[in-house]
Amino acid sequence: MKQPLDLQQQLLFHTQFSIEPCRGKVFVLIVINSHVNNTIRREAIRKTWGNQDSEINCTSNRLWKIVFILGMNDDNEPPTQAIEQEYKIHRDIILAKIIDDHRNLTKKTALGMFWAERYCKPKYYLKVDDDVWINKWQMLQYLRRRYKKVLPYNDRLWLGYVSRKNRIPIRDPDDKYYVSFRDFPGKLFPPYCSGFAYVMSEMVLTAMVEAMKCTPQLPGIDDVYIGVLARVINIKPRHNPRFHLHLRSRRRNRFTVSEINATLAEHGVVSRSMQTALHKLALNAVKLSNES
Repeated sequence: MKQPLDLQQQLLFHTQFSIEPCRGKVFVLIVINSHVNNTIRREAIRKTWGNQDSEINCTSNRLWKIVFILGMNDDNEPPTQAIEQEYKIHRDIILAKIIDDHRNLTKKTALGMFWAERYCKPKYYLKVDDDVWINKWQMLQYLRRRYKKVLPYNDRLWLGYVSRKNRIPIRDPDDKYYVSFRDFPGKLFPPYCSGFAYVMSEMVLTAMVEAMKCTPQLPGIDDVYIGVLARVINIKPRHNPRFHLHLRSRRRNRFTVSEINATLAEHGVVSRSMQTALHKLALNAVKLSNES
């Protein structure tokens, strides 16, 4: 087995090109794994469900805060001018000192959790990929209701799309999702939330970050690694059918109000136009609800 993940040594980030620690309390922190070259996807998220301008109150506390985790095209080179400029404009990036490729996904995900636990301490942590649309109104409503019912120190929430498939390790070295016996000797992965989007409580986030110190990482399969951490701390993932694994192409943007309201997260939203269309539909649904 590999050595446990050394967060201090292996998950360093460029402090001069990374967001400052949170000021005030954050209810939901959304950490988005984004490839360094996916500038258009990040802009689409900022202009739709990721817009933070209206999510701050007079005490500087935030309901909704987004952070993008980026790697490097070359770890021996400084950030590109485009990334420097994007950071200076938006101040919502954490630039990791790792190559931005599939095998480093676990490091990016772990870094997001480590940063959130150390520098933000949100009530809820929402991990998302940059090809996902979030129904921000429904997500906030869901978490607000839960927060009123469950004591924070006893909230064992880890919620997302839990598949009964994809739990058998792939042993073919030529496969993108190859897992060696050295990395994972077991025959079956523990249950886990699919990595496109999941949400966890502050208590679970803190416990998982602590578990990273003694749990070897699994390269390239970050969602499975979070499942391994969950097993260490005795947390079980909860499936919610409102997390949709793939956008159904036949629907495109022809969602009904009830379908939009039934969605928390929609995976496979890769274009700016689709992000915008879904956001407008959800906004109209909110307006209709307020009028009724």
